Amino acid sequence: MAEENAAQTEATTDAPAAGNAKKGGMFKVLIIVAVAMIGEAAMFFFLGIGANSTNPELAAAEEQGRQEDGEKQDEEQDSLAEVEIHTFNVTNNTAAADAIIHITFKLYALVAADQKSDFDKAANEDNKARVREAVERIARGATVEDLNDPAAGTLKRLLREEINKVLKQSYIVEVVLSDFKTMQQ
Repeated sequence: MAEENAAQTEATTDAPAAGNAKKGGMFKVLIIVAVAMIGEAAMFFFLGIGANSTNPELAAAEEQGRQEDGEKQDEEQDSLAEVEIHTFNVTNNTAAADAIIHITFKLYALVAADQKSDFDKAANEDNKARVREAVERIARGATVEDLNDPAAGTLKRLLREEINKVLKQSYIVEVVLSDFKTMQQ
């Protein structure tokens, strides 16, 4: 019995020491993380890296990069041709619970200027019905978030991918939705 009491007493005195060791270990980890964060902040401050950089050479390089990007975008826009695909009126029953959403839009595709006639023939003559079916399927399956997105990013991406898949060639660079309207009923 005395041996059991001695073992019990020894176990209870070791438990707080183990708890303190765990707390001490966590404290050391927190100190290391804090020191690393402060060191990183100091490095950014002293090297002048960041959004509020006052380094004139760095600012000039960033401005030149932005101008070159703008020129590249202008060149890309000049080399693209806009092709009308169709005007769509679609009903979406799945986007909102207990509601029907009517969607109306004109769909245009931006394609490389040298592929304009090939795309127009492929999308509006050879595969006209399949392209329209693919577009209507995407619109009918769109979520409320997709329909309410001001940029319509997901919807445009899905339309571009699906039309390119139907045509079995990556003609479309970008999709343009014009006169986009939704009406919930």
